Amino acid sequence: MRRILLAITALLILASCATYTVKDGYDSIVLPDESGTKLETRYRLISTDSPEEIVFSEPEPATEEDVGKSIPEAGIVEAPEIPESTEPEAAEAEEAVMPASEEDSLAEAEAEPMTESEAAEEKATEPSGAMTEPVRDINEYPVNLRDIKYPHVYTPANANKLKEGQIASVRVLMLDLGYRDLEEKSIDRIISSVQDTDPDFIILTGSLANQVYGAEEAGLDAVTLRGGTILYSSRLDRVSNGESAVFTVAEGKDLGIAPVSFRSTLPSTADEIDSWVSTIRAGEEESAAEIVDIAEGISDTEKLLALSSPSPATEDWTELTPYSYRKAESFAISDRLEEEGWMDAYAETHFSPETDSGITKISGDIYERLDFLYIKGMMPDYALTFPVAGLTDTIGNLGLIAEFIIP
Repeated sequence: MRRILLAITALLILASCATYTVKDGYDSIVLPDESGTKLETRYRLISTDSPEEIVFSEPEPATEEDVGKSIPEAGIVEAPEIPESTEPEAAEAEEAVMPASEEDSLAEAEAEPMTESEAAEEKATEPSGAMTEPVRDINEYPVNLRDIKYPHVYTPANANKLKEGQIASVRVLMLDLGYRDLEEKSIDRIISSVQDTDPDFIILTGSLANQVYGAEEAGLDAVTLRGGTILYSSRLDRVSNGESAVFTVAEGKDLGIAPVSFRSTLPSTADEIDSWVSTIRAGEEESAAEIVDIAEGISDTEKLLALSSPSPATEDWTELTPYSYRKAESFAISDRLEEEGWMDAYAETHFSPETDSGITKISGDIYERLDFLYIKGMMPDYALTFPVAGLTDTIGNLGLIAEFIIP
């Protein structure tokens, strides 16, 4: 018996020592050359004035008791008796006889086809009680996206599905569509390739044009905020300052989400790394303060910050990773979020950056994790990154998916 126990213990120790790396998989991805003029360091979607909070929950229907109270007893009046008709009045009510000439002309008129104006007039006179399909407002996106107002709620599905059970888990997929306008066929491939992941929320960051086309192609309800677009199947309850939205996932279980998107200026060679880090240093304190302000503005206990960041996480940059250009560095955005009690979902569910790099962006010889799902008030179950057809093979971005448990 002791030998069996020793053998099992040895197997467990060997299994716990197993490590793996995804670098070989990333090296096999061939990307187009995107050399050219570098984009500006930091970009934020244009801010417009919006109400501090917009509530979308529908009012509760009136109860039978309320309906009964709304009609005072004094207002109920019995209908008066209708007197029987007299003989002369009955005679007047008899149908008048139409002359034969008028009957013929009326029959001819009825035999002739109606004009469009006559048909429209006849349709307008039809009884209003006829059963008709109600027209629902989808609230399409404006043709000129400069006219968009935040939040913009797009409801092609009008789903409002709620989960059941005491413990609710939510699956979140994050896709950074980049700031280079993607072709329609690329976005079509992106949406179709992630359908089998069955997420509860899809968060799109990147250019507004890419977000809007992605939302329209997915055909899911969506709310577009200043930092990104959230596709959802649950119930949208409220939006704060056009920055974050709160959803009801199950009865008594809400989730607040804030997407934040920055342009990526990731270099393509190791020779450009020092210059890139210097560029990050120039504006990271201001960006960190802005991100923390948006994150703390989420008006719910369970919070999710979906961040397409301009800088890596401090934890990822050590000299022991498979990427030779990295060295020990600290970055203000990840440090500030950690100080404020935010958990990095990927880092929390993986052993170390040396074995699990979680790459979300590839540019030439540079591999980095720049897309993050930070959480508060929830427990992370798992998180992983994966190549997405139409996205990874065009601009080098990968998808990030994670599942969380709402207590």
